[in-house]
Amino acid sequence: MFVLFIGSSCQKINVEQEKEAIKSVIDAEIRASFYGDYDSWINCFAHEPYTFWLQADQVEHHYWQGWEEISTAAKDIIKPERTAGKIYEGYYDQYIKVYKEAATTFFKSRTTVIRQDDGEEYEQVGMEVRFLEKNNDEWKITYLETRYLSSDEAEVTEHINP
Repeated sequence: MFVLFIGSSCQKINVEQEKEAIKSVIDAEIRASFYGDYDSWINCFAHEPYTFWLQADQVEHHYWQGWEEISTAAKDIIKPERTAGKIYEGYYDQYIKVYKEAATTFFKSRTTVIRQDDGEEYEQVGMEVRFLEKNNDEWKITYLETRYLSSDEAEVTEHINP
């Protein structure tokens, strides 16, 4: 009986399978955020007091700590009209590190933004980070960070590969 316990606690994880599951969560979270699907977005997160969300650009930053604060703020942010004037181009240069019950990932994202006043388009590049944990055998986000880069910063990051 003791040997069985040791065997199950030393069970190896299938890293590639876990990475694919993590990518699915990230894809679902980004898609739900971008298209304003609040109900789908909240399903990607651990509903815990330590869950954290940070968004920043060159001018300002916003953060929310704890699931209650995040879910309340998200109701005002994650709405269908959020996509007006934006075309999400996807994410790239993703790196994922998987542990037994946790994971971290960072990647770059690209969005085309169309100004409401003059219709001019510009590209918005973000550096994004997610920490995830296993919650009932499903990956859930515990930390979300998006940092929108200036055009100079975006050019520099094009030369960085994880």
